[in-house]
Amino acid sequence: MRVVLGGLHKGAELLPHKAEGIMSIQVLDGALEVNTDTISETLKKGQVIAIHKHNNYRIVAAEESAYLLTITNVG
Repeated sequence: MRVVLGGLHKGAELLPHKAEGIMSIQVLDGALEVNTDTISETLKKGQVIAIHKHNNYRIVAAEESAYLLTITNVG
């Protein structure tokens, strides 16, 4: 399992990636726009989303944001 604590300035983005394993993104502060192969959602503080292995995803900060990214089944 891998856990990543990250932050993004408003308008910054994580370029498209493919999920290496089952993962979750929890917004700790601010708001993130999360786009995957199947959904597009804006998550606010306290909200969590799960993304299945091999799905493409992209994250854009709708405002100054902090998040916790947890990835399982890596490798």
